[in-house]
Amino acid sequence: MEIEDEVLIKGCVNSLYKAISCEPNTEPNYDDLRELFVDNAIMAEYECINSNVPNIKTIDEHISEIKTLFKKYSFVSKNGFLEKQLSIKIMMNGPVATVYSEYEKSYFNGKEDIKNTGCNILQIVKIDGNYKIISVSWFEN
Repeated sequence: MEIEDEVLIKGCVNSLYKAISCEPNTEPNYDDLRELFVDNAIMAEYECINSNVPNIKTIDEHISEIKTLFKKYSFVSKNGFLEKQLSIKIMMNGPVATVYSEYEKSYFNGKEDIKNTGCNILQIVKIDGNYKIISVSWFEN
Protein backbone atom coordinates (compact mmCIF):
# COMPACT_ATOMS: atom_id res chain seq x y z
CA MET A 1 0.00 0.00 0.00
CA GLU A 2 1.31 3.41 -0.96
CA ILE A 3 1.69 5.94 1.87
CA GLU A 4 -0.50 8.40 -0.06
CA ASP A 5 -3.31 5.82 -0.30
CA GLU A 6 -3.07 5.01 3.40
CA VAL A 7 -3.29 8.71 4.29
CA LEU A 8 -6.31 9.21 2.00
CA ILE A 9 -8.12 6.12 3.36
CA LYS A 10 -7.49 7.16 6.97
CA GLY A 11 -8.72 10.64 6.06
CA CYS A 12 -11.93 9.18 4.62
CA VAL A 13 -12.57 7.17 7.80
CA ASN A 14 -11.75 10.15 10.04
CA SER A 15 -14.17 12.26 8.00
CA LEU A 16 -16.87 9.64 8.62
CA TYR A 17 -16.46 9.93 12.39
CA LYS A 18 -16.32 13.72 12.19
CA ALA A 19 -19.51 13.93 10.10
CA ILE A 20 -21.52 11.59 12.34
CA SER A 21 -20.43 13.33 15.56
CA CYS A 22 -21.83 16.64 16.71
CA GLU A 23 -21.27 19.27 19.34
CA PRO A 24 -24.04 20.13 21.82
CA ASN A 25 -27.07 21.84 20.24
CA THR A 26 -26.19 20.65 16.73
CA GLU A 27 -26.78 17.61 14.55
CA PRO A 28 -24.42 15.52 12.44
CA ASN A 29 -23.25 17.06 9.18
CA TYR A 30 -25.53 15.10 6.86
CA ASP A 31 -24.15 16.64 3.66
CA ASP A 32 -20.55 15.79 4.59
CA LEU A 33 -21.65 12.31 5.62
CA ARG A 34 -23.45 11.68 2.32
CA GLU A 35 -20.50 12.97 0.30
CA LEU A 36 -18.24 10.21 1.69
CA PHE A 37 -20.31 7.46 0.02
CA VAL A 38 -20.99 6.28 -3.52
CA ASP A 39 -24.59 6.81 -4.65
CA ASN A 40 -25.75 3.23 -4.06
CA ALA A 41 -23.77 2.54 -0.87
CA ILE A 42 -25.25 0.13 1.65
CA MET A 43 -25.17 -0.11 5.42
CA ALA A 44 -25.53 -3.30 7.45
CA GLU A 45 -26.30 -2.79 11.15
CA TYR A 46 -26.61 -5.52 13.73
CA GLU A 47 -29.03 -3.86 16.12
CA CYS A 48 -28.53 -6.04 19.18
CA ILE A 49 -26.14 -8.65 20.52
CA ASN A 50 -28.58 -11.51 19.88
CA SER A 51 -29.38 -10.46 16.34
CA ASN A 52 -28.20 -12.78 13.61
CA VAL A 53 -29.78 -10.80 10.78
CA PRO A 54 -28.50 -7.31 9.92
CA ASN A 55 -30.69 -4.36 9.15
CA ILE A 56 -29.56 -3.58 5.58
CA LYS A 57 -30.28 -0.13 4.21
CA THR A 58 -28.97 2.46 1.80
CA ILE A 59 -26.87 5.37 2.98
CA ASP A 60 -29.80 7.69 2.29
CA GLU A 61 -32.12 5.53 4.44
CA HIS A 62 -29.50 5.54 7.19
CA ILE A 63 -29.20 9.33 7.12
CA SER A 64 -33.00 9.60 7.25
CA GLU A 65 -33.03 7.33 10.32
CA ILE A 66 -30.38 9.47 12.03
CA LYS A 67 -32.39 12.64 11.36
CA THR A 68 -35.51 10.99 12.81
CA LEU A 69 -33.63 9.85 15.93
CA PHE A 70 -32.19 13.31 16.55
CA LYS A 71 -35.66 14.86 16.25
CA LYS A 72 -37.29 12.21 18.45
CA TYR A 73 -34.56 12.28 21.12
CA SER A 74 -33.69 15.97 21.24
CA PHE A 75 -31.64 15.45 24.42
CA VAL A 76 -28.99 13.71 22.26
CA SER A 77 -28.46 16.76 20.06
CA LYS A 78 -28.77 19.04 23.10
CA ASN A 79 -25.85 17.27 24.79
CA GLY A 80 -23.83 16.24 21.73
CA PHE A 81 -22.87 12.92 20.20
CA LEU A 82 -19.34 11.65 19.73
CA GLU A 83 -18.09 8.67 17.78
CA LYS A 84 -14.30 8.39 17.80
CA GLN A 85 -11.93 5.87 16.34
CA LEU A 86 -9.92 3.71 18.73
CA SER A 87 -7.93 1.68 16.18
CA ILE A 88 -7.73 1.03 12.45
CA LYS A 89 -6.48 -1.79 10.23
CA ILE A 90 -6.38 -1.43 6.46
CA MET A 91 -6.09 -4.22 3.91
CA MET A 92 -5.71 -3.08 0.34
CA ASN A 93 -5.51 -4.64 -3.10
CA GLY A 94 -5.20 -2.17 -5.96
CA PRO A 95 -7.97 0.45 -5.70
CA VAL A 96 -10.01 -1.56 -3.16
CA ALA A 97 -9.60 -1.37 0.62
CA THR A 98 -11.21 -3.16 3.53
CA VAL A 99 -11.00 -1.16 6.73
CA TYR A 100 -11.53 -2.52 10.24
CA SER A 101 -12.15 0.43 12.56
CA GLU A 102 -12.88 0.04 16.26
CA TYR A 103 -14.73 2.99 17.78
CA GLU A 104 -16.20 4.40 20.95
CA LYS A 105 -19.57 6.13 20.92
CA SER A 106 -20.66 8.46 23.72
CA TYR A 107 -23.89 10.39 24.25
CA PHE A 108 -26.54 11.22 26.85
CA ASN A 109 -29.65 9.01 26.60
CA GLY A 110 -31.91 11.28 28.63
CA LYS A 111 -31.04 9.64 31.95
CA GLU A 112 -27.31 8.96 31.94
CA ASP A 113 -24.13 9.26 29.93
CA ILE A 114 -23.61 6.23 27.69
CA LYS A 115 -20.36 4.86 26.27
CA ASN A 116 -20.35 1.91 23.87
CA THR A 117 -17.65 0.41 21.73
CA GLY A 118 -18.04 -1.29 18.41
CA CYS A 119 -16.47 -2.05 15.09
CA ASN A 120 -17.09 -0.63 11.63
CA ILE A 121 -16.00 -2.73 8.67
CA LEU A 122 -15.83 -0.54 5.58
CA GLN A 123 -15.32 -1.29 1.92
CA ILE A 124 -13.68 1.70 0.28
CA VAL A 125 -12.79 2.15 -3.39
CA LYS A 126 -10.70 4.67 -5.29
CA ILE A 127 -12.70 6.62 -7.87
CA ASP A 128 -11.00 9.35 -9.91
CA GLY A 129 -8.24 9.66 -7.30
CA ASN A 130 -10.60 9.92 -4.32
CA TYR A 131 -11.70 7.25 -1.88
CA LYS A 132 -15.43 6.62 -1.44
CA ILE A 133 -17.23 4.23 0.90
CA ILE A 134 -19.31 1.57 -0.83
CA SER A 135 -20.44 -0.23 2.34
CA VAL A 136 -20.27 -0.14 6.10
CA SER A 137 -21.19 -3.01 8.40
CA TRP A 138 -21.11 -2.56 12.16
CA PHE A 139 -21.77 -4.19 15.47
CA GLU A 140 -21.66 -2.66 18.93
CA ASN A 141 -20.24 -4.63 21.82
